[in-house]
Amino acid sequence: MTAEETEERRSDDRLRAITSRNNESFEVKNQHQASDRLRTLNSRATESNEQRERRIHCNALGNQNRIEAETFDARRRLQLEKVRQGTLRASNWLYLKDEALHYDPNLDYPNFPQIVIGSMSSKCTFCGALKFEAEASGLCCSNGKVSLPELPELPEPLKSLMEGNHPKSKEFLSMIRKYNSSFQVTSFGTSLPMLDSTGFMPTFRIQSQVYHKAGSLMSLPNEEAKFLQIYFLGNEETEVKRRCTLIPGATKSLIESLQKMLQKMFSCTKTIITLKNLKWR
Repeated sequence: MTAEETEERRSDDRLRAITSRNNESFEVKNQHQASDRLRTLNSRATESNEQRERRIHCNALGNQNRIEAETFDARRRLQLEKVRQGTLRASNWLYLKDEALHYDPNLDYPNFPQIVIGSMSSKCTFCGALKFEAEASGLCCSNGKVSLPELPELPEPLKSLMEGNHPKSKEFLSMIRKYNSSFQVTSFGTSLPMLDSTGFMPTFRIQSQVYHKAGSLMSLPNEEAKFLQIYFLGNEETEVKRRCTLIPGATKSLIESLQKMLQKMFSCTKTIITLKNLKWR
């Protein structure tokens, strides 16, 4: 067998391997890729500096020899195959271009693989994140390179309220933004007035710079306390009453429990309590 015949056979083998991989399901493909990456990571973790340098040198030399040994026809055939596969993928998507704007009730859209992404049944072998089958394998944790600490458990009663295990969960979740606003320490503002919006638009538009105003620690003599000033009213009962006034329909017991939770859990509220105690001495 001549060198050209050998190279042509290898090229055909590569094409068959590519075709076989393309016909694999997303799940099988992800499993193969994850196994290959894990095997490579384990191998490279145990190699010495000398072995690493030798591997890099051999890879570079092998690539150079392969490129030099390739015939013009073999390279041309590989290029044409890549173009063919790219054209096939593009045509599948062009067929459905702007389909959302021209919905056809006679088409059975669930039969189009370009539309149906399936369920989150693919699990990352490194971090355990659930993903859709077609998602890139390293999208969640970069194949084990990124490791984040677990989120701390929510303090009570916030945990029970969020998980629906509290008698007042339904009320809290329906008014969660208002309850959150009752404990904010700054006000939202812009350097120019907000723009009026017409029609149904559940957002707001602003101009120029966005900033938060902290204001003074104490309210003016003829004004009610607001934002950070509520924390300096003097006692917890007065603070609760003021917060309930700001949220019509709020449950006083919820405000009290959330207020105690903040005072116990967060250092900023502990600092405010210290400053408040110094003020009232």
